Amino acid sequence: MKKETLTTTIIRCSYDELSPEDKQLANLAKEACKGSYNPYSHFRVGCALQLDNEVIVTGSNQENAA
Repeated sequence: MKKETLTTTIIRCSYDELSPEDKQLANLAKEACKGSYNPYSHFRVGCALQLDNEVIVTGSNQENAA
């Protein structure tokens, strides 16, 4: 087993302070919320991330009774 350490930096800013690329990701995440299926928590969650090869992937939460 190989142990790795990850470090994360969180930067808080307003939407207006985002770069055009980050605004695009925020908008795509908001749009992804529309595909959320959340009958139990009632939390609409969407995400968007950009891979190293510039491909953008979106997703949303999908709840079930299991």
